[in-house]
Amino acid sequence: MNKFFGLLFLYVVPNCLSAQIDSLTLREVVISGSRIEGFSNGVKFLQFDSSEISSRYNDNLGELLIERSPVFIKSYGPGTLSTTSFRGGNANQTPLIWNGLNITSPMNGTPDLALVPLSLIRDIQLQYGGASTAWGSGAVTGAILLNSNKDDAPEKIGIHLGAGSFGKFTQGVELNLKKGTWRTSISLFNQFAENDYAIDQSNNGSDIVREKQVNAAYVNSGLIASIAKRISKDHRLSFDYWFQKTKREIPPTLLEENNEAKQDDLANRFMVSWNWNRKNGNYESKAAFFQEILDYENPAIDLNSSNRSNTFIFESIRNYFLNSRHSFQAGLNGTFARADADSYEEDAFQNRVSIFGSYSLQNRNARISATTYLRQEFVSNGNNTAPFTFGLSGKWDLTQWLYVYVNVSRVYRVPTLNDLFWRPGGNPDLKSERGYSLESGFSMELFRARRELKFQFEATGFSRLVKDQIIWLPSASYWAPQNLMEVWSRGIETKTNLVYSRNGKKIGAEVLTNYVLATNQRSKVEGDASVGKQIIYTPRYNGSGKIFLGINNLSFSVIQTYTGYRFTSSDNSEWLDPFWITSLRIEYGIRLPTYAVTCLAEVNNLFSTSYQVVAARPMPLQNYELGVSIRFFNKTN
Repeated sequence: MNKFFGLLFLYVVPNCLSAQIDSLTLREVVISGSRIEGFSNGVKFLQFDSSEISSRYNDNLGELLIERSPVFIKSYGPGTLSTTSFRGGNANQTPLIWNGLNITSPMNGTPDLALVPLSLIRDIQLQYGGASTAWGSGAVTGAILLNSNKDDAPEKIGIHLGAGSFGKFTQGVELNLKKGTWRTSISLFNQFAENDYAIDQSNNGSDIVREKQVNAAYVNSGLIASIAKRISKDHRLSFDYWFQKTKREIPPTLLEENNEAKQDDLANRFMVSWNWNRKNGNYESKAAFFQEILDYENPAIDLNSSNRSNTFIFESIRNYFLNSRHSFQAGLNGTFARADADSYEEDAFQNRVSIFGSYSLQNRNARISATTYLRQEFVSNGNNTAPFTFGLSGKWDLTQWLYVYVNVSRVYRVPTLNDLFWRPGGNPDLKSERGYSLESGFSMELFRARRELKFQFEATGFSRLVKDQIIWLPSASYWAPQNLMEVWSRGIETKTNLVYSRNGKKIGAEVLTNYVLATNQRSKVEGDASVGKQIIYTPRYNGSGKIFLGINNLSFSVIQTYTGYRFTSSDNSEWLDPFWITSLRIEYGIRLPTYAVTCLAEVNNLFSTSYQVVAARPMPLQNYELGVSIRFFNKTN
């Protein structure tokens, strides 16, 4: 109870002080920005270039992260399930955040990145390290932040068309209108593919004779719409809606002759936001309703499964800037989830209420900055209590070109509805996963010849220990979850970037490397051989490199990715071989006062490498994509 009142103090006091200090002239607050803006000193982010996102309208979020981030993506094939393994964590330890709210399924807690088309998203950030104090349950390894806000988008109308191998076609339309104090934007997306790609029969020594993948077609359609009204100079009201409908066939493994399994996904996401800008900070309040429907059918085993979940979220945040050196943030979040599934004996629910706060400060010359975070979440279900969570991060600018940073925090994840209520197997006595995360690193940036030559290098070391990690294990006749795992993840990440630009020409290279050692520290069963061994499907080494050349309107890039050994058995006695994948990409763009045209051509898996990300699920050999994007502007843009 003392923890509750302590955090409540953080929320109330800044609001009381604001009534007395409104006359101060402080730094400008951008009310459309992220709620972590200004409260993330020492926190590592990877910001994806907006022009790169807009040019990849044929791709989904998983495909972007494979090429342009250190996150290992566990993909079952094009258009099928794609999940994360970030810094040795599992798929439900990295949440998906849309416009500031967690949209991860309350049933399985696992975001499917294949269901996030890049054409619907404006801005993407990858937050590294323990983020439970910012985003609550599940943000153990980091978080993926999506922003679809297009308030400053210049185009009035955009049309995107794409085609690729295996019967892949993509269509997209964007509309952005502004009249007076109103702003309306809508993005529509549709993609379908036969996915009948060739299969290398040498994969895994399979005896199945199948020249092409079967039962792998998909159709993915959706839209994101936003209506915003600036009520006054300091007040803004907005409504956002994300609709997604996907029909996917589930392809057989190499050990199966065929199957006719299929899965239908439907999502409706509504969000209302109100922002009040003040001289000394701002208020932000949101209310949201997320609905997810998943229907799975497998005639081979006479299985029809229907799963539905509804999530209500409200959140209120107060940002308060005492002066240019001291800032406060306090907030309240309520998340109420309900689900109905064929495998639940009754409707399942989980209610969570969190109160959180942070304090950020800088020294007089702004070379040293730090932020401390606090969060307490209260959970409705039995033993599923969440620990009091805290964090401390800081950044020190040693010189104009070199800074160091550190971030330490406590992390947690409460059990999902499937963990608690699935029948048979669900365990209502499960405890929350909990642990500690630490990372530290440095970043340097050098310029030469009037900033025409730029060199950047960043290195980060991290360590994370999570206890009571939930794992599903077989019992006498079914699988059941237990708090048995204790996982220690540690490693090093680097980013190197060298760019030379002059007179409309640009040439450069970027290399991302990632080393992760993630081991089980505690025996799950008697005679357990997994102790001290690498977690399955967690490569020790992975990385990517990019060489690019731009001459006026033409750009050319070569992208190389590497994925190391992935163990497929917990005792590390079985594994998948490492692989290198090379892709080529050419873009040509023309920009005129009233319209712009961009054309692209891409060759994926240039050398037809035969590989599997997941055992017995082959990936495509060499394949191609073409696309054109046309944007029309107002004459004033």
